[in-house]
Amino acid sequence: MTILILAVGSYGDVLPLVGMARQLQQRGHIVTVFTSAHFTELVHKAGVEFVAMGTADDYDAMANNPALWHPHKGWRLIMKRLVSSALEETYSLLKSKVIQGNTILVSST
Repeated sequence: MTILILAVGSYGDVLPLVGMARQLQQRGHIVTVFTSAHFTELVHKAGVEFVAMGTADDYDAMANNPALWHPHKGWRLIMKRLVSSALEETYSLLKSKVIQGNTILVSST
């Protein structure tokens, strides 16, 4: 089975999905983790295939933006920067790894 894992967020969001990816790969599945280049070393240490989405600088700029932590502005910033601007690229990257009838997509909320 081909398993594509889309891991968006901070270490608390990404680390559990990378751990799951490693376990799935050890059980014989073909696993690819799609996440920010900020997590390149983490995913490589897990020994799982990695596809970068955005740069480490993009991640740092977002994480260091005070609006991200504002109760009303944070969600708007996430939707603008992560969702609407990266949707097409994310879809294309995921689609390039799909094997019809043999692929599962995993992501967090």
